[in-house]
Amino acid sequence: MTDTSNSLLQRIAELEKQVSELESRNVYLEEQFRLAQQKQFGNSVEGHPGQGELFNELEVETEAVEAEEPTQEIKPARKKPVR
Repeated sequence: MTDTSNSLLQRIAELEKQVSELESRNVYLEEQFRLAQQKQFGNSVEGHPGQGELFNELEVETEAVEAEEPTQEIKPARKKPVR
């Protein structure tokens, strides 16, 4: 009788260990899932400060050119569809 009770206690200990491992894995996977959802559907933010100003040089140059030369807009004549 003592052998069966010892083996049952060992089995209980093994199962409790397995349950705790599975619970920690479950928490890890839930966190990974939450992070993946945040990355896919969350708000996007510039990664580095000042990164949004990388291409402002081109905007400044085009503004200076536009200020110097007034341009005339040319609109192409559109054909009306025939039914």
